[in-house]
Amino acid sequence: MKYLTVLAFVAAMSAMPAVAQEISETTSNIVDCREIEAAEARLACYDEATVALEKQVESVKAAEAALAADPERALPQWARIDPSADKKQVKREKKKKEKKDQRDEELEVTVVKVFQNNAGRYFIRLDNGQLWSQVVIERIDEPDSLPAKGRIWKSFYGSPWFEFEDKSYQDFKIKRVK
Repeated sequence: MKYLTVLAFVAAMSAMPAVAQEISETTSNIVDCREIEAAEARLACYDEATVALEKQVESVKAAEAALAADPERALPQWARIDPSADKKQVKREKKKKEKKDQRDEELEVTVVKVFQNNAGRYFIRLDNGQLWSQVVIERIDEPDSLPAKGRIWKSFYGSPWFEFEDKSYQDFKIKRVK
C-alpha cells in the first residue's frame, strides 16, 4: 500500500507542471487586468480571469478527489498492480503440484560420478552401478560435490528424466546405458 501511495504521488506531481502553467497564465491575466484604466473594462477583465481560475481550481479538486478515491488510477497503466497476478501465481503453483504428482514413480538416487564425452554428452553413474546418459546434448550444471542426491522419474509420455536435488531448476531427459 505504501508503494502505491508513493507511485500515485509521483504520478500526480508529474501532472502538476501543466496545471501550474495554466494557473500561472490565469494569474498573469489577473495582473494584466490591473493596468486597464476604464472601470467597466477592468471589471469585465477580472470577471473573465476569475471564471478561468475557478474552472482550473475545480479541475484540480476533481483530480484530487479521484486520486483520493482510487490512488492506483492515477498511475500509468504499466505501474498498476494486476489483480490477476495472484491468480497467475496460484495457477503456477497448481501446475507445479500436478507435475510433482505425476512423478509418483520417482526414484531417489545417489550420483557418484558425472563425466562428459568428447561430443559433449553427459553421463551419470549411480551408486548401484547404473550408467545413464543425457539424450539431448546440452550443458548441465554439475553438483557442487559428489556423491550427490538426484531424482529419476518418468514423464507424461514415459521418457525418463533426471534432476540433481540441489539444482532443481534444471532437469533433462536421460536414457539408460548400462
